[in-house]
Amino acid sequence: MLSFFNQPYPSDPNFGQGLKNAIGISIFAAIFFMVFRPFGLGRLPWEHLLPLVGLYALIHLICFLLVSQVGRLIFPSFYQEDHWTVGKEFLILFLLLFFISVGCYGVNIWQSLMDPSWSSFFTIWFNVIAFGALPIIFSVLLNYNRKLKKHLMEVGQINSIIQTEKKEEPSIEESISLQSDNKKEEFLFIEKEFYFAESSANYVTLIYSDNGVVSKKILRTTLKNILEQVQDCSSIVRCHRSFIINLNQIEKVDGNSRGYEIFLKNDAGIVPVSRSYIPIIKSFLNIP
Repeated sequence: MLSFFNQPYPSDPNFGQGLKNAIGISIFAAIFFMVFRPFGLGRLPWEHLLPLVGLYALIHLICFLLVSQVGRLIFPSFYQEDHWTVGKEFLILFLLLFFISVGCYGVNIWQSLMDPSWSSFFTIWFNVIAFGALPIIFSVLLNYNRKLKKHLMEVGQINSIIQTEKKEEPSIEESISLQSDNKKEEFLFIEKEFYFAESSANYVTLIYSDNGVVSKKILRTTLKNILEQVQDCSSIVRCHRSFIINLNQIEKVDGNSRGYEIFLKNDAGIVPVSRSYIPIIKSFLNIP
């Protein structure tokens, strides 16, 4: 069970998508409160009910943005897309339910719908959990299985093509020069000998083959600068915000609900592929 909570899970850091999700949840909350009228709302006349329902919906909107967007800005390391898991998704969503409970409790006290007490708060918290837990569990499991199935199917296609069709290596083995930002360091390599590059802070680690031995070179530069210098090499592309890769060096591809992982030839390393870069991999392998 614990291993399942550690499984990769897709996370979308895009603010626009987060805002759409928040608005959707708010509309759902408004409809829910109108239909079921919890917390004693059934006793209120329509002219009092509608503004209160709007306030509850606003609480849902604010809480969702607080958890999904503000939290991402305050705790960027926790929200890293590459390390997002099923367990983290559940944790954040149940934290969302807690904040919603606090907000609804505050509104009920303000509107004198209940007395201020721990008993009143736990009553609201219990109701929010009771109505919200099942949809959360269902939606997370559904999204996990849908993404996993999709990526595994695509990975099967990719691996089949890799095994049956070998990309032709460049016929002209011209040396490619990479320079550091200060122009004081230079690294020469042949395209077919390059595996991948990974950025960290202001440095880029280059992984390449040196007479058949997997080796590395560190340059003080950025991935953007590297890409500009290898723009004539069609097989060297960006596959992640922190990685570029030589697509001719793919040994096999694995998949999870978050995306792809590329295993390189000669055990040179494993490189993640962000969802936004998946079309580049598929296009190179002529997968529609």
